[in-house]
Amino acid sequence: MGERESVEREEMGLHIPFYPLPEEIQQMERSETVCQYCGVSYLILHEFQLLQDRLAQVERELQNQSGATERERAKRELLELGREEWERALREEIQRGATEKEKVLREEHEKRFKEKRFLNEEIEKMSEERWRVLKEKLHQANTHLEEQREDLHQLEERLKCVGLERDMTEGLLCKERELCQQLRERCVGQQQALTATLSLLRCSREELRDVQGFLSQLTGAWEDCSSQLLKRIRESYSVLREELRSVCVELQRIRTERENVEQKLIAQSRKTEELVNQQTHTQREQRDKLLSLSQELREKEEGWLSCQCRCDSLQSQLLACQQREEEATRKYSGAEQEVDALRRKLEHAQQKSKDLRRDSERMMESHRKALTKMEDDYRQELPFKLQAALEEQRTQNAVRLKEQEEELKREAGLELVIDREKSRELLLQYQREKEQLLLQYQREKEQWQRKVTVAVL
Repeated sequence: MGERESVEREEMGLHIPFYPLPEEIQQMERSETVCQYCGVSYLILHEFQLLQDRLAQVERELQNQSGATERERAKRELLELGREEWERALREEIQRGATEKEKVLREEHEKRFKEKRFLNEEIEKMSEERWRVLKEKLHQANTHLEEQREDLHQLEERLKCVGLERDMTEGLLCKERELCQQLRERCVGQQQALTATLSLLRCSREELRDVQGFLSQLTGAWEDCSSQLLKRIRESYSVLREELRSVCVELQRIRTERENVEQKLIAQSRKTEELVNQQTHTQREQRDKLLSLSQELREKEEGWLSCQCRCDSLQSQLLACQQREEEATRKYSGAEQEVDALRRKLEHAQQKSKDLRRDSERMMESHRKALTKMEDDYRQELPFKLQAALEEQRTQNAVRLKEQEEELKREAGLELVIDREKSRELLLQYQREKEQLLLQYQREKEQWQRKVTVAVL
């Protein structure tokens, strides 16, 4: 309610006009501007009277100017005669200057054209000679490059052969290493067997004495065999080492040769690049000369065009003066029409202002009513909307929690099943390994018993 009262007070208050009255009307007394009987102001009548006075002054000025137009016409005729004579003199002078400049420009153009031809011929001769020399040098460089490529191809083939030989030697070394490992494993197995026999033979001293002699014989034979094998392995290892050294020396020699060849190729490529750079530098110099000559020709052509443009500009200025005079006459005739149009526009503007004030008042009232209705509806609908939104969020959260619980249960069940299967597989593997170990132990025990019986017999 307080807001409505403040708005109504503002509307009922006085408003300062956008366009205040002139000082002459403001200085008038109230008896001259307001009717003493009804209280209506005569300001509009005063404004109309002022407009009529101004129209009368404008008409007088137009009459005075109409007399001056005749004088201006006589002066214009004299000016036109002088202008025509001046234009003739200007044209003659411009034609003379243009003919002289054309002659000079033609002579200079012919001289430059001859110089340009001479320079082009010399440039073509120099370029042909240099092109021939460069072709010969490029042909020589290409032949040298082909020879070097053949040498590189041969070196690559040699390197491939050396690599194959190296692979063969590495394969032989791997095989010998595998044999050594097998022999070591056999030695370890035999040592384990000997320890087992000693533990068994300690029970009976008499059997051990007989078996000790047999074991001494076996150890002697084993030492002889091991010494022979070690000698053979050392001999083969020394031979392979010498072969590897020779192969490494050849590889180093090939690498040095390859580096020398690469350095030669780099030097030749640098020479070719220098030759190409020299050729490009000369071509650039020639192009710069041609561009400078062409720029000079363009500058002279532009000077000739500027003279023509000046002549055209003088003609355009004369036409502009004539057009300005015609426009001045048109403006005098259009001023009267504008005054009548202004009167009509003032009346139309006053009517529009009244209509707009009425429409604005109606729109303000309708807008206030709509705002009040919207506020009341919004206050009534807010609590219902909040309750509905909260219930929807609660239902969605409950559904999400149920889905997450089901997913967690499924994942836990799958992990338990996987762990059980893994534990079963591990138990089966342990059982199989245990059975295999027992079988091996029984077999080895039977073999040693047989050996002992054979040795006793």
